[in-house]
Amino acid sequence: MNRIMEWHIGVITQTARTLLLHAMAKWPTVITEEFWPYAICHACTFCISSICSDTGHSPHHMFTGEEAPWRMEHFRVFGSPDVFVLYKHLQDSDSLPKWKACSWLGIFFRHSLAHSGNIPMVYNPMMTNISPQFHVVFQD
Repeated sequence: MNRIMEWHIGVITQTARTLLLHAMAKWPTVITEEFWPYAICHACTFCISSICSDTGHSPHHMFTGEEAPWRMEHFRVFGSPDVFVLYKHLQDSDSLPKWKACSWLGIFFRHSLAHSGNIPMVYNPMMTNISPQFHVVFQD
């Protein structure tokens, strides 16, 4: 049984390492090794939501008996710098001047574990914080 668990830990570690290295290559000035825990969390969420070919169910479903709250169509590339978040003033139904930008550019890290399965956690490079964002557009 120990061999099986070590294999799963190795798969998640390799997946997280690949995710983090890819994100660091896309945005080297912003993404550093400090985001390793987020890469591990994203890799774990992806692995437990993936459907196994032999059983037809995800590991989350086999363990809990319920469908995973994360759908595969909601997954995005870890560290993707193509997330546009609507400014807080516009979220509160206020208005901005006509030629002012309506959104800020963020980086997707993972899905929120405290909210619905499709709420992304977005890193704001200007404020240097990661928070759940509800009004986002992904540029695919």
